[in-house]
Amino acid sequence: MPEGSAAPRKGGIWVCILLTISWMVGCGGQQTSFGVRLAGRVTLQGQPLPPEVDARIRFMPTAPGQGQPVEVQIVNSQYQASNVPKGKLIVLWYITRPTGQLRIDPNSPDGYPKEAVRENLVPERYRQGIPLEVSADNLELNFDLR
Repeated sequence: MPEGSAAPRKGGIWVCILLTISWMVGCGGQQTSFGVRLAGRVTLQGQPLPPEVDARIRFMPTAPGQGQPVEVQIVNSQYQASNVPKGKLIVLWYITRPTGQLRIDPNSPDGYPKEAVRENLVPERYRQGIPLEVSADNLELNFDLR
């Protein structure tokens, strides 16, 4: 083959293929086997969440090296979370709704932008979270915040 030709090297293709496979197995496979799937309902005082709320649930590992926190939206009082670390966790909820009022951002020198005032609907006793221990998938893990 003439010098300076653009023909690909066979060794380079194999290196790319091996790197791609090791990346897929090393990143995706390990994380899936590490975590569990959790799903269920979140209610307030036994009632579904109001439709105007912004609602999320967060699963926080308690031990170093246990894994990353997982936070997902709660939609129509339902949540589904994947790759939640096994072991002891703290479960936190963020459930707020707009009050219709605006307040000036206290950090703004000129009083703008204005931000919407939101009401926290999480009952006081749950605002610091609750402990939970998980070891396997649980697709019926329901929480009634009273």
